[in-house]
Amino acid sequence: SAGAAGGRYLPPQSRSGPATTTAASGGAGGGAGGGEVSADGLKRPAPDTRLKTEDVTRTKGNDFEDYYLKRELLMGIWEKGFEKPSPIQEEAIPIALAGRSILARAKNGTGKTGAFCIPVLERVDPSKDYIQAMILVPTRELALQTAKVCDDLGREVDVRNTCVFGGMPKHEQRSALRAGVHIVSATPGRLLDLMEEGSLTLDRVTYLVLDEADRMLDMGFERDIRRIISRIGRERQTLMFSATWPPEIRKIADEFLREPVRVTVGSEDLSASHSVKQIVEVLAPDARMSRLFKLLEKYHASRKNRILVFVLYKREAANMERTLTGRGFNAAAIHGDKTQEGRNRALADFKSGRCPLLIATDVAARGLDVPDVEYVINYSFPLTTEDYVHRIGR
Repeated sequence: SAGAAGGRYLPPQSRSGPATTTAASGGAGGGAGGGEVSADGLKRPAPDTRLKTEDVTRTKGNDFEDYYLKRELLMGIWEKGFEKPSPIQEEAIPIALAGRSILARAKNGTGKTGAFCIPVLERVDPSKDYIQAMILVPTRELALQTAKVCDDLGREVDVRNTCVFGGMPKHEQRSALRAGVHIVSATPGRLLDLMEEGSLTLDRVTYLVLDEADRMLDMGFERDIRRIISRIGRERQTLMFSATWPPEIRKIADEFLREPVRVTVGSEDLSASHSVKQIVEVLAPDARMSRLFKLLEKYHASRKNRILVFVLYKREAANMERTLTGRGFNAAAIHGDKTQEGRNRALADFKSGRCPLLIATDVAARGLDVPDVEYVINYSFPLTTEDYVHRIGR
């Protein structure tokens, strides 16, 4: 029978095979039964009955117990509602736990945040009171989201984490760093600011995560990333996650990752999820708004289901927010001209369902994992195929 030994959950039989480098699209699905209690008294989450795409349903059938995680971490995983590992988690977690660097390709919404947070939380040593793991992300919202996932998964683990990003006063972030943390989620610009003023050092970081690496390069952060990595010791484990693998990503990986295991979930070719129904309408520019109203009448008749509307520019997002609220819709927007407090409030209201209609630019919404988004409307078509794949992969 299974039991706890050395602070870890030992499964009756490990079903996880050797780390492989390619998986079919799939993810977390199928459950262990609502509230079922495991052999050592841990309560499993109830089955997740939400509709899912194949990116998170086609798994090998592994369980989180197969990875011999700390009992406290397993408790946090189940309390978070994770039933079983998604495909990217099945591939990445055992490789990361073995200490190998990873170059992983996976889309948004496939569980990739858990794929790096779980091994980081497992391997960080709470007795060492300094920054051991650095997670770099392109946007403020993604930094907050990542820190929250670490908080949720690590709620029973004695590991402290914080996030630092621009658009907010530095003094609160300095205070959190002075109090002592093990994990930092950060955007490159604010992190460099705090490093330059001496508020934190990275010389003892042993785990480096680059999430949404392609987007960070698109946003012009390559120089900042190089400066940050140069401050981290060479004896580190690096986990790089990207939805696409352009030549620039391969160059960074060749430079900074030592013999990484390459993990691909889904096709090597850039493609949108085949499980998402896509409808294309070609319209004159001045006909788009009236068409949007008709689509909202059809798909948002209840005024309660979550719909994400994408636009290209900040001004476009602000104008649409005013137009839709003026027509009686409960809508909010996230874009670069909005204060960080306003962006946080809009996103929190959308996630909670208080405001079910969210207008977003590509940069503001990149990497966000929002549950139960029923429809994505591309009011303005994105500039790149990569952005389109990210938009609809909610």
